[in-house]
Amino acid sequence: MGDRTWVSIIYAKPSEPAIMEAFGWSKDDQQYLNIEESDGIATASLDEVNWGGYNEMMDLAKKGITFVAHAGAGGTYGESLNIGYRGEFIAVSAYEGYPVCVIGDNGRPDPKGMEHIRMFLRLQKKANRELERISDKNKEAA
Repeated sequence: MGDRTWVSIIYAKPSEPAIMEAFGWSKDDQQYLNIEESDGIATASLDEVNWGGYNEMMDLAKKGITFVAHAGAGGTYGESLNIGYRGEFIAVSAYEGYPVCVIGDNGRPDPKGMEHIRMFLRLQKKANRELERISDKNKEAA
């Protein structure tokens, strides 16, 4: 086992079996796993995830699963924000749920870091829109 922390991941309910399998979660993990659902969108929160679930989220993204996730800091790494959207995956360093960038000795943000955050924000917007469409569709059907 690696360094362990918590993960919160938002996804469309039909993706739940793939997400549960990727993380090795089961509904029996009541001590650590909490799932809330509303209008076809689920939020799963789990403690004790190896390395913040980075590899699992990368694999889910490769499978085309859309999700928005936040992972806590571990002993050897900081917290992260993670997006999977139609085969793309991006993760950024975060502080209190917001993307962060290195500030150079010149007092300016690192240009590559800022571009990475901009890419993250664009993908986050697309993922959130897709999840909102699913939620709206489920509200209409109810």
